Amino acid sequence: MPEPVEGRLQKHDLPPRDRKKIQDAVNTYYNLHVAFNPDKDLTKEERWRHFAKVLKAALDRNLGEHWHVAVGNALGYACKVRQRAMGVWKFGSHDGCVVIIWKSPGLEPLAQNGAEAEKVKPKVSKLKEVRVVFPHGPDREPDAKVIEAVCQEFAGLDTKDEQLVATAVRKRVTTDFGPIWHILAGTEFVVEAAENCRNQFCIEAGGMRVHGFRHEQLNTGLLPSLDGTTCLKALPYLLMTLLCFAYMGFSSLCKEVPEARPVQP
Repeated sequence: MPEPVEGRLQKHDLPPRDRKKIQDAVNTYYNLHVAFNPDKDLTKEERWRHFAKVLKAALDRNLGEHWHVAVGNALGYACKVRQRAMGVWKFGSHDGCVVIIWKSPGLEPLAQNGAEAEKVKPKVSKLKEVRVVFPHGPDREPDAKVIEAVCQEFAGLDTKDEQLVATAVRKRVTTDFGPIWHILAGTEFVVEAAENCRNQFCIEAGGMRVHGFRHEQLNTGLLPSLDGTTCLKALPYLLMTLLCFAYMGFSSLCKEVPEARPVQP
């Protein structure tokens, strides 16, 4: 029996209680659907697609919905991630495949966009021809402005670096249309995004593809939002509320008691 391959966890922000379970799932499903898939007629990207679908379904089922999964070679990514919900693995000993899982944050402060934009400024070259892989036909009309901006930005980039391409495209769509965008770039990869993502597109030029979509995930319930920063910001309002209740309580206790009137015989 062939020795199973194991991915190396390169980068992560996962809770210790979940890390081992996710690591086991990534390795198990990769071996079943990619490394040792019995269907020899499947292409590499078709195997990746099966793997990504199964992994995403398992993450959604066991760790809450709205996970994103990307699988590919030499994959560049510019994505905003939720705290404690991101991992990157590389199966270097098999085919150099990179596996990325993440969840979207609920908000993206606009001040961060400018700082991110200054990190990369690829040179502009002669415009290259860009092909829209999807959306097509009537489905393309609602996202026409997004597609136009992405094609214009991608056509002018003079770089083969997937990471620089992903970062530059994300800068453009965030500046033009606001947050929150997730952009991936590479020659061979697949993406399984959350079902409720918006403005999803895929374009191609010079052998490189760019896949992007828009998605945010707000906290559900009270407890997920109670982190240290949130509590500190809410502290002044909480103190003011407590003082108001204390004032009303003391006011009711200090009211003058009406004098008792003698009972007429």
